[in-house]
Amino acid sequence: MDVKQSAELFWISVEHDELIEAIKLLSPSGLTKKRRRAELQIGLDRNEMTLCIPGAMSKCTAQGEWPGLLSVPYIFLYSIALVPLMLNTVVLRLHAERLRIDRLSISGIWRDAGALSSSMALGAHLDSEIYTSPKRYCPLCGKHKGIALVDFALPTKPLTQDWALYRLEEHREVTHGCKACGHGWRELALETAAE
Repeated sequence: MDVKQSAELFWISVEHDELIEAIKLLSPSGLTKKRRRAELQIGLDRNEMTLCIPGAMSKCTAQGEWPGLLSVPYIFLYSIALVPLMLNTVVLRLHAERLRIDRLSISGIWRDAGALSSSMALGAHLDSEIYTSPKRYCPLCGKHKGIALVDFALPTKPLTQDWALYRLEEHREVTHGCKACGHGWRELALETAAE
């Protein structure tokens, strides 16, 4: 059986109340603008379903066949927590790279992985909001949204501003970019400090 055929058999079964609790733990203070655009990774390791967004992780008891990670927008699962399904047991199914819960579905990105690499990837995703360099003021728009391009990683579902920063990385004369307007510039202070 090849991977494409077996991907239709991937599923996770979890108790309704535990799933809702795990979803709410990811953003206890409500849905912020940052969380609204966050990517959620879903994994299963030793009868524990792990839900992970940048900066937060929650787990709940589950069972199933899920040998990898699925990335979907967090807003999809958050909306399920607001308008709960009328099921005691919720089954998450993967079919043709779409996550299906009852009659709801959304496209996602599936990554095959073993148990060790799944837990490592979830841990890396948890740390993805931690930047090694401070935010800088943009010389064009004046907003405090400038980041070092070495710290930038293109999200799974990039926005227009993300693509602008991604294109800036191709230009060697640019070291920083603005997440608000997409402007790129070279920080000279960093080069003199390194020499």
